[in-house]
Amino acid sequence: LEEIRSYRLEGTSRILDFGCGDGLMLPQLARFGDVWGIEADASLVSPTHPLRERISVSLLEHSPLRHEKFDLITVLDVLE
Repeated sequence: LEEIRSYRLEGTSRILDFGCGDGLMLPQLARFGDVWGIEADASLVSPTHPLRERISVSLLEHSPLRHEKFDLITVLDVLE
């Protein structure tokens, strides 16, 4: 978060957390702008998460977010 803070993003910045899991970091990232997430594994995403409507559960190539533009894309705690 300190690194992201150093970017001095505007509150209107669009942020994508790729591989967001259950969106654990989305509330923290939302302090820096309009936050969205993509998660391929549906079993990781709770249907009751407060930001659930901002998480696309799909592979990137099938996500409705695939053609969107973002000011910052994070890949936090993702093991390939």
